[in-house]
Amino acid sequence: QRLMIEKDIRGALSALESADEVLAESDDIGVYPVREQLAKEILALKSIQGVDRTGLYLKLEAAIASVNELTTQALIHDQAPGFNMTEDTNAPEDGSNMFTRGWNRFLSTLKDVVVVRRLDETVKPLMSPDQSAWARLNLQLMLEEAEMAVLRGNQALYERALDKARRTVSEWYDSSNPAIQGLSAALAELADKHVDPTLPDVSQSLGLLKERLAGRLATDSEGKGS
Repeated sequence: QRLMIEKDIRGALSALESADEVLAESDDIGVYPVREQLAKEILALKSIQGVDRTGLYLKLEAAIASVNELTTQALIHDQAPGFNMTEDTNAPEDGSNMFTRGWNRFLSTLKDVVVVRRLDETVKPLMSPDQSAWARLNLQLMLEEAEMAVLRGNQALYERALDKARRTVSEWYDSSNPAIQGLSAALAELADKHVDPTLPDVSQSLGLLKERLAGRLATDSEGKGS
């Protein structure tokens, strides 16, 4: 029950080891097949790589906290060509060099288009503060979905939620931003984790024990009857 319903590998292992200790103290040679099967099941459980659900959940919580701290400057839209144009501080204040400054600004903007956007990428419109907040909320919901998958041991849901979160970060946020780099690295590490390992069948020892108990009851009944 601990293993199949709660997916509690450590709890199931502890229960089987305790059962083996009880059988060892019984001095009943008839439980040898039961203990033999128990040994196999204990070994099978020990070979499973346990899932640190608490650790994964806390890492996802840390990722959510970092998302809430993202500023509008982390959005890739803020890198759009011409958004951060600066004036020529060396130009005369009387405006006599206005044409030169305008031409330099044009060349600077053109350079941004070629280098940053390469002319083949669609420049998305700048986000408003409300849209920026929506982007953070949307990403937070994806990570909370991954948390639910960890608690339920749902591998498919876990992978799908993290894949959506990673694509959102890649498409909507500036990869050169240090906060985004840290978040992307954390999500990549989490994406490689397994939350639902293949569990072995540990019920055969219980079946053998029931057979042994049924046999002893039958023997005792026959002895009393005679």
